[in-house]
Amino acid sequence: NDPNDAADGDGDGDGDGDGDAADRAWDGATRVIGGRGGTACARALDWTRPVDEQCARRGVDDGGGVDNSCASSFEFDPRDAEIIIAAECLWLRELLAPFADTACEIMRASDARRRARRGVSNPGEEGPASGGERCRCVLSFRDRSSTAAFAAAGEGRGDENECGNENSGGGGAFVPVRDVVDAFTSRGCVCALLHERASEEDDGFRVHVFSISFSPAADDDA
Repeated sequence: NDPNDAADGDGDGDGDGDGDAADRAWDGATRVIGGRGGTACARALDWTRPVDEQCARRGVDDGGGVDNSCASSFEFDPRDAEIIIAAECLWLRELLAPFADTACEIMRASDARRRARRGVSNPGEEGPASGGERCRCVLSFRDRSSTAAFAAAGEGRGDENECGNENSGGGGAFVPVRDVVDAFTSRGCVCALLHERASEEDDGFRVHVFSISFSPAADDDA
C-alpha cells in the first residue's frame, strides 16, 4: 500500500497528519523493506462475486450472504491496493474471465479512490506530480497450453483437442498467453511484458510476467 505513509501517519507524506484513512499503511500487514517501502498483505477473494460485495462495511446487516470479513477502512481493503501481485492464478480457461473481472474491479476502484483523495475530477489531469500513477496488476503466468510442452514433460497428454495449443488460442482446457492478454485488453487495460523465460519446473512451458493497468482511454468508458 501507499509507501509515503511513514512521515505523519496519515498516508500523504506531507507531515500535516490530515490524510485520508484509506491512504494509510495496512495495520498488521507485512512491511516492505527497500525501495519505496510500503506494506503488503494477502486477501482471499471469490472471483465469481463482486469485490464490493465481499468488502462490505464490517458490522453492517447486509441481509445475509455477504462476507463481512473485509474491512471497508484502510485495513486490508484490496480496493486501496496500489499494486496487485498475482502468481499461479491462471491455468484453466474457465478461470480467466472471473479473474480478469476481479483484478479490473480492484484496479478501477483503486484508481477512483486515489483520484478522489487527490481532488482530481478529470482522469486526464493525472500525472506523477499529482500522485496519478495507476494501480497495476503484476501477473506471473505459466503457459500450460502447448502440446509440445506436455510431450517434453512426458505427461502423455499430446492431444490438442484435450490440452489446446499455444498458437491456436482455442479448443483446450488450458488458457494460452494470447488469451490472457486479450482478456485484459478487451477490458480497457494495457499489458506490458516485463519478463519471459522458460519454466524451471516444467520443460516446454514458458513463464510470462506482465504489468497490467487501465489505459487512459478506459476512463472515458468507466
